Amino acid sequence: MTTGAGVLRSEESLAAAGDVADEVLAAVSGTGTGAATDGTAARSLGNIATVARALVLAARERRESRGAHARTDHTDLDPSERERLVVSAAAA
Repeated sequence: MTTGAGVLRSEESLAAAGDVADEVLAAVSGTGTGAATDGTAARSLGNIATVARALVLAARERRESRGAHARTDHTDLDPSERERLVVSAAAA
């Protein structure tokens, strides 16, 4: 997440971070390769991956640089993007 969705991010790096989160979610849900569905550690990892997925979805929606987070593929501030983004559980 630090590499793909950290302070400097791009569509490509966010997509890669989202792919990793999806792989982890698949593994802890028993649908991916190397499924790890047993125990508290798997549930905790699933929760972390869900939050990571929500972060990536929100970051991909904001196609500008704002605050401390800079999009290397969208370097300018876009006044039309000055809004709150809400990610629902269904989207994450």
